[in-house]
Amino acid sequence: MTALFRRINPAQKFRITKRQIAQFLGISKSLIVKVESWLYVIFVHRLDKGGQFISYRQMEQRKNAVACHLQKCSTWEQLEHLRKAIKFDHTKHQKQYVASVLPFLDKIRLKCLEAISPEIPPVAKTQGYASLLTCDRVLISCG
Repeated sequence: MTALFRRINPAQKFRITKRQIAQFLGISKSLIVKVESWLYVIFVHRLDKGGQFISYRQMEQRKNAVACHLQKCSTWEQLEHLRKAIKFDHTKHQKQYVASVLPFLDKIRLKCLEAISPEIPPVAKTQGYASLLTCDRVLISCG
């Protein structure tokens, strides 16, 4: 479990409905018997397939939760720590990410960076998630 995942704590904080799951899976809501929020994944009991696991990293709520944490950062250092944590989590669990998540989060980060300081270090503007080559485990200090 990464620092970012612990920070977001989706099993306890997310309220995911059957309708949202059905929409995500592209099935009818009536095919879902039960939804269980486990520590690392969502387990969906389906009439047509039996059981199915879904990663929290694929859910819209997770993307929004990370964006909220970005918006709560009040210093450049906090944003940088969070950016590194996002990159580390993405590198470690790349298969569980939807392709549009990192560009979305990078746009949010840049807006937050501009709001924090108009005198942003030049490297901070150009250093997006894709440009970070080394990822260290970091504690997320914003929020």
